[in-house]
Amino acid sequence: MRALAHPTRLALLDHLHAVEQATATECALVVGDSPSSCSYHLRALGKWGFVEEGEKGAGRERPWRAAASRIEFAADGQASGSSGCNRWNASYTTEGKGVRFGAPAVTRKMCPVQAVMEQEQRFLQGLDGVATARIEGDRLELRNAADAIVMTLYREDSD
Repeated sequence: MRALAHPTRLALLDHLHAVEQATATECALVVGDSPSSCSYHLRALGKWGFVEEGEKGAGRERPWRAAASRIEFAADGQASGSSGCNRWNASYTTEGKGVRFGAPAVTRKMCPVQAVMEQEQRFLQGLDGVATARIEGDRLELRNAADAIVMTLYREDSD
């Protein structure tokens, strides 16, 4: 895949999966490239959907983060989204605060970065343990039977 053809891009993805978010300057210190080169590669990764802008920083120091896993809920009881490298879909049912997901069907693309593959596996395994959902503003908390948070997701259109 062209988006991942440069070693700096792979190093940037590895780093962003290890930290919450980082600027091009911070990434440059870790991957051993210039801030301007890292900025270029981060924008390229953003165009392909591998990274996205993080929380706003000061001036030109724009932070980036690894693209998040996504869930879209349809009214017909189907959920779908991205788990990292792959797309998935599954049935879901709700009753009161309870929510259950059926076994997900997942595309089988190989993740080019080990950290992305591990994140994807944690996400998909987490779906199996979901028992309840709680919405707090623009945040959706999916919780297990012991009421521990399995994953937290945010509305895409929230700022």
